Amino acid sequence: MTFANCLLFPLVLASRLAEALRRGADEARSSNRELPGPLNAVLRRVLLSEAALIRRGVNLPFGSSLIVVMRRPA
Repeated sequence: MTFANCLLFPLVLASRLAEALRRGADEARSSNRELPGPLNAVLRRVLLSEAALIRRGVNLPFGSSLIVVMRRPA
């Protein structure tokens, strides 16, 4: 079990807090939005580098997502 989106967590947190302040905390809305191509490419590279760390067994201490791999006992 580990977290994901650790490296981008400060941006995710700031974005969600700004959205909550702008709309009001009770109003739910999807945070999915289309980003400009160059920015999306940079963010993708960050996530790919984080995925490489996770594959090497690095346990990330926090993030905006949680990854859990479970195996059924033999």
